[in-house]
Amino acid sequence: MNPAYASEVPYAVIVVEMDEGVRVVANLRGAGPEVLCLDLPVEVTFEAVDGTLTLPMFQPLNQPG
Repeated sequence: MNPAYASEVPYAVIVVEMDEGVRVVANLRGAGPEVLCLDLPVEVTFEAVDGTLTLPMFQPLNQPG
């Protein structure tokens, strides 16, 4: 594991299948691993990693975050 992510452990990496059929691998934000289940409805957010990189993240739909 990259030490830069040590403060984020544990975290969930999920595979999101878009309506168009494209699959995206990303982190789940705003919820712990205990909420993971198949077909969990999620929404995309974008998180700036640094001044040049922004990554898509997902959070459970209708959850604060």
